[in-house]
Amino acid sequence: MNKKIVDIYSRHREDAPYAEDYKSSVHFADKYSENRYRRHKAQKEIRNIPPTKDKVCSVCNGFFVAAEIPVTIIKSAPAGIAYRNSIWIKFLETGHIGVVGIGMVNFDIPLSDAEYDEKNEDGSWKWNSSGILVHQLGHSWDESGVLVFQINDVFEECTLEQIKRALGNWMIDEAGLHIVDHYNHQIEKREYSGN
Repeated sequence: MNKKIVDIYSRHREDAPYAEDYKSSVHFADKYSENRYRRHKAQKEIRNIPPTKDKVCSVCNGFFVAAEIPVTIIKSAPAGIAYRNSIWIKFLETGHIGVVGIGMVNFDIPLSDAEYDEKNEDGSWKWNSSGILVHQLGHSWDESGVLVFQINDVFEECTLEQIKRALGNWMIDEAGLHIVDHYNHQIEKREYSGN
């Protein structure tokens, strides 16, 4: 592994909201105006022309080659699976990059804004931030499958979360790709259940 590449690109973006900051949330927008931060960024990102999936795959492969991380690419993986040691990318029906994530893949979107703040029995959010943002934009997920990068080696030098953050930042900085949930890969989660 070329840890230098991962270290450079896994730095937190200066404009990224963080978990303790209301700007990192998509909840309670009626109570805290700061919570519109991620929605406003999503509205800007969706205005750009979406890249082809081949372009996205090529850019991501460039990152993994530069970082010397061997991966297996799955171009159209279904939802409902937690891909072990994997980073995945979901797309909107328009072709826009929706989110870079890890963990369980789902295409969940709330049916109305009244559902945004619903919680599960264990107190966790019922709807993830990406699904809420896609709903706020009036779009839907491309449910034909996600792009998955299965990491073939286990690395002790960094975490999957760091590699995910580095990949997302590489996509933005090196290729100028636009990600609708622009900050999701920046915000580390204690319990990650998908985006």
